Amino acid sequence: MKKELLGGLLLLLLLVGCSTKATLTPEMEVEQHLQNYLKALEDYDVTTLVELSDDIRFPDKKIQLKEYLDIEPDISKTEIIEITAISPTEFEGTISYEDVNGEKETKFPIIKQKSKWKVIVGQTN
Repeated sequence: MKKELLGGLLLLLLLVGCSTKATLTPEMEVEQHLQNYLKALEDYDVTTLVELSDDIRFPDKKIQLKEYLDIEPDISKTEIIEITAISPTEFEGTISYEDVNGEKETKFPIIKQKSKWKVIVGQTN
């Protein structure tokens, strides 16, 4: 009986250990966050853009949402060029995109705020 119980416990521990998903590194989290932001940008998903970013021009999220709704969507072909770590809670993402004026490249700070990553927008380059 003890052998069966011990075997069952070992099997349970093995199954639990195998089922936990691997933790993402900060670099992986930032890359996924930036990918989500770029998808929302191309899809003109204003609600997601506001959620994933901190626009320094609009401290109030309601005003940010209203202003974003007034913008004509014209961005396509977004791509992450590079992500550089500045510190464990701050990265810089370089992206390329296309708008009505052609292909462009820009950089965004990506900062961890209250355990969530935010793309910082509204700064002048």
